[in-house]
Amino acid sequence: MAPATTPAHRGYTVGPISHTAGIHLAKPNYSFEKRQREIAKKKQQDEKDARKREAREAAKAAADAEAKTPDSGN
Repeated sequence: MAPATTPAHRGYTVGPISHTAGIHLAKPNYSFEKRQREIAKKKQQDEKDARKREAREAAKAAADAEAKTPDSGN
């Protein structure tokens, strides 16, 4: 008796069919994303530093104004 002729015996491959054969998706550019995150982080840090600097200058100006006013209590 001859062996059964199945697609595997005829040189065909048996397995799941790939629906994405021949389609190449763009690879994500992780360096660009990382650079954008770094830029956003630096911008936030610069804004925070500016707020702190303004607060220090305002406190210093208030302290200078207090020191320059004469004491009327004595």
